[in-house]
Amino acid sequence: MSTAQDPTAEELTSLRETVEDLRDELEKEREARRAIERKLAAHSKQLQNDVEFEWDTGMIEDLSVRSTTGAEFPLGTAVMKRATKDRVQELEARTRKLEEGEVDVVVRNEMDHDALPIERAIALRQQGGSDLSANKERATLVFPEFGPTSRSWSGKMRLDSDGVRRILAEKTDRSSKSWNRNTVVRVMRWVAKLSSDEEPDDRDPYDDGNLIHMREGDRRLELVADRGEWIDWTREAAGGDH
Repeated sequence: MSTAQDPTAEELTSLRETVEDLRDELEKEREARRAIERKLAAHSKQLQNDVEFEWDTGMIEDLSVRSTTGAEFPLGTAVMKRATKDRVQELEARTRKLEEGEVDVVVRNEMDHDALPIERAIALRQQGGSDLSANKERATLVFPEFGPTSRSWSGKMRLDSDGVRRILAEKTDRSSKSWNRNTVVRVMRWVAKLSSDEEPDDRDPYDDGNLIHMREGDRRLELVADRGEWIDWTREAAGGDH
């Protein structure tokens, strides 16, 4: 007669972590399915508003667009007239964002030695079919929102765990309450670790040498960046030094 041996505390911890990882992977698959459903719905709507392009001469100013209802718009002429104005507005908007510490993440070439691991991860997600883990992929959603949503104080930019939870809710189909603390902390860890230019084994989420690092706030965990370093990085990432 044999008796079953109770699992050790270490085995139980490992099992819990495995279950949490599987739960995260399942949620990632669900999010991917919902994204596909949204794209299909958008394509379906677009098909209901088909347009025809007329471009007989091959000259940009002669390009026009005609809807199925017969309405016509001289797109080429409008583009030529607005090209200079749009460029000026684009540069003004970019300058304003840089001054405010905001940036629309510009993903640099994966072979660019100056690119951070988080930039490469964002590139993988944008290319689709990446093998990023669920929480790494979520980190690529949080990172671009750090500038616009963080609070500035005493030369530091701060985003606490509640702010990260709100970003995850906005970027997915899940409510803020559905994001448990452990998952939010893991996502924050990846944001910080992938903001490091150290080798993978040497990356520490609490290292203040990272572009963004973690720290214990007064009440919650925080992602923190030096404001000056952040603005310098956004300029470099946006090609401001070229």
